[in-house]
Amino acid sequence: MQLGASYPQSQRATEKVLSARRDVAEMINAAHDDEVVMGSATTGLMFLLTQALLPGIRPGDEIIVTNTDHESNIGGWMRLAHAGAIVKVWEVNRDSLMLELEDSSGY
Repeated sequence: MQLGASYPQSQRATEKVLSARRDVAEMINAAHDDEVVMGSATTGLMFLLTQALLPGIRPGDEIIVTNTDHESNIGGWMRLAHAGAIVKVWEVNRDSLMLELEDSSGY
């Protein structure tokens, strides 16, 4: 269904999406609901974000992910390595299940 169109079904669908966005904004304590981006899948949204950042990536720029991040997050950032970004993986401590600051000293 097309959101934002003038026919009644579209208007109802648009209001449902905007209502959900307001609810999410309240849940995460966002100052404005337009700070919330909703899409069909995290993988697609992350692809769009990393593609938008791609023109500003310079060789040697560093990006840090963790070894517990979902592929939808890691994959997007890994693609920026083609532009010269250095993607580093911060390992979660297997005993504490925490990111330990002393483990990041190489970054």
